[in-house]
Amino acid sequence: MSYVATDLRCGDYLLMVPPEHEPLPNRLLDDGIAISTVNPFTHSALVVEQDGQLVIVEALWHVTVSPLDKYAATGWRFRTDLTPTQQGVLSNAALSKVGQLYGVASLWVGFLRDDLKIDIHPKLDPQHMDCSELVHWAFLQAGHRLTYAPRPSPADLSYSPRGHGPRPWDRPAS
Repeated sequence: MSYVATDLRCGDYLLMVPPEHEPLPNRLLDDGIAISTVNPFTHSALVVEQDGQLVIVEALWHVTVSPLDKYAATGWRFRTDLTPTQQGVLSNAALSKVGQLYGVASLWVGFLRDDLKIDIHPKLDPQHMDCSELVHWAFLQAGHRLTYAPRPSPADLSYSPRGHGPRPWDRPAS
């Protein structure tokens, strides 16, 4: 289910499935995340307002700003119920992390927790976040909790009852 960039609004979050023809190194990471979390979503990003324009903020190798249509073919839009004040706080929080390095340790924590079943639950570190932790943290700053997972994955965000949108496993209405 793709999204249309012109339909996005501040406070939406995007969850992505891997593109069909992805380079092998990226594919290995995405496949590892999908297998580990038993969920098709392998990346997340946030729609925020910057200088009067909507943009995507995401954690790749570092937190960066991307154009709205970047994931139009592979992204699923989830909408939340934020007030305009919360949208402003969310935008400022996410944009304050632009340039920060990606939290690679978060991938290892997820692997230890989800795959090896080691009871490890370190607190969210706002200085070292992966993509879904960035989305979750920005929502927390706006007073809107998406999940109770201490270090959420894209899978955790996909199950949030506060995110409204279609999910791959939902049956279409007949």
